[in-house]
Amino acid sequence: MADKTDKDQEKPPEIVSDQEKDLAQSALVEFKKKNYAACLQCINKLENRSNDLRVAHNKAVVEFFKSDCKKTDQFQKNLSAICNQFLIQAEKLDDVDHSIIQFNQAVLLYHQRQYTAAQRIMDKVCKFIEPMESLAKQVSLLSIELQLSFREPEKALTLINYLENNLMYGGSIPLKSFDKSGKEKKVQLPPPKPLSEEFEKKLLRYKLRCYIINHSLNTALREVQNLLKDKSNIDALLMAANIEYLKGNFKESMKILSSVPNDALRYSDCGESSTIMFYNNMGAIHHAIGKHNLACHYFQMALKEDINLCQNSAKKGTEEKPLHILGGSKYHELMYNLGIALLHAHRPVQAFDCLIVAVRRYHRNSRLWMRLAECCIMVHKETNEVDFEKQKNLIVDIVGCKDKQKVILTTNLSKDKKYR
Repeated sequence: MADKTDKDQEKPPEIVSDQEKDLAQSALVEFKKKNYAACLQCINKLENRSNDLRVAHNKAVVEFFKSDCKKTDQFQKNLSAICNQFLIQAEKLDDVDHSIIQFNQAVLLYHQRQYTAAQRIMDKVCKFIEPMESLAKQVSLLSIELQLSFREPEKALTLINYLENNLMYGGSIPLKSFDKSGKEKKVQLPPPKPLSEEFEKKLLRYKLRCYIINHSLNTALREVQNLLKDKSNIDALLMAANIEYLKGNFKESMKILSSVPNDALRYSDCGESSTIMFYNNMGAIHHAIGKHNLACHYFQMALKEDINLCQNSAKKGTEEKPLHILGGSKYHELMYNLGIALLHAHRPVQAFDCLIVAVRRYHRNSRLWMRLAECCIMVHKETNEVDFEKQKNLIVDIVGCKDKQKVILTTNLSKDKKYR
């Protein structure tokens, strides 16, 4: 005998009336016009369809957009309530509509910088990427961002190639074929669909980030020239400065950074601040050239700016923060950078205080724990001179120089005759 839940699952889908279809279409039109109040009115008229997953989900989305994407906590609660009502689990996704809800949850987690939780969801969502059609592009872009956050450039490049093939050739790339002699036949590809110039630049920026992480600097330098044709392209300037820094051309990197206007990126508009980027990058450059105290100064300037921006946005309350600035603070990254610079400036106590704060965010970073250990060693045992002084009688002579230097020990390591 089937229980009640089984009977509910066996029910045929509810019939949608013409009036309801018209209301749904009107809601879509108003949403595309960004007239969210009118869109919500149309959806509210469909509330008699309380068991309709799409209606419940669309209402939650429209309410979030109506708040200018500020009521993130409420949106997250609404999505969780929908998942509970319709028994949707990320581990057991079996429907496209369910995948779209999970995708929205992954977007929220990404902006909250909970990358591991977001990736766990996206691993399941990507299995439904083909049936999603219009959303396939957004799913791919989020997956690329996550892989870059995990510093997995190879996986990101694979996703970029998939996205290009899917958009240009509809995903139908012919497999390689061979003739009777075993030689590869030239397969003619279908005519590609043109991509918008803006989207091509977006994909190129992703590729550049992959090349930089991989330290494929010559390839990156060649590709970035295509973006630098537009002198107002801030992303291109910052990546060019990064490439020059990695190549050891520190003066050229500073020159490019100085050409970026202070107000090029506003924290309130995009969750990034060009002022913080400038100070942080200048700190990294001066640290690389051995000016550690000057590097500390720049990192402290970046921290001060970051704290001011976060305090200004916090005055409006958590509910008033737009989605794009939720994870905008660079506090922990800057504390890590400042801690490393202080350590190299032989200020281990202050360095430890900074690095222990960074542990809250980067507790899995093995290098961070090593740096903390270095701070402890530098404070409690600055040199090994005392130990070396005790062992001087064991050294007979030192011959050679630099990497070919050798230490000659005495034949008697102990004064006790029984050990001779």
